[in-house]
Amino acid sequence: MEHGGEIEYGWAIWEWPTVLIEAEFHAIWRAPDGRPVDVTPRVDDERIIAFVPDPIRVFEGRSLDNIRRPLRDDPVIHEFISLAEARFEIINRGPKAVQFGAVSVPAEEIMPVIQRMAQLEEMLRSPYPTAPRNDPCPCGSGKKYKKCHGKLS
Repeated sequence: MEHGGEIEYGWAIWEWPTVLIEAEFHAIWRAPDGRPVDVTPRVDDERIIAFVPDPIRVFEGRSLDNIRRPLRDDPVIHEFISLAEARFEIINRGPKAVQFGAVSVPAEEIMPVIQRMAQLEEMLRSPYPTAPRNDPCPCGSGKKYKKCHGKLS
């Protein structure tokens, strides 16, 4: 308020190359001269993030899950996205959806999700181990390696 301008809601969009596109409901400060300013510090390695204004949606005190879309048909990516959605639901269930900062959830409920997501992220960040062409793919799809991740190498 001291500097003028206004809040603008929309979606911050970034790409995890070859894996997924993710959009997060986000807000920026629109300076009085019309310049968009993102004042949110980034904790990950994002260097370039697109911001798409959404004039219809406003923040109403309740967290919104990110929108994630796979960039290829890969069972590991689909499982990762499903687990990200499950993690959001666990963390934002009931009255926790309007709390910010540290939220306490039962460890036995959230830890398996977080641990599996870490395993999948490691698989997605490093090349899949090679397998004999006619063996099942290590990703667990049930397809032969040559018809699944063997095509990527």
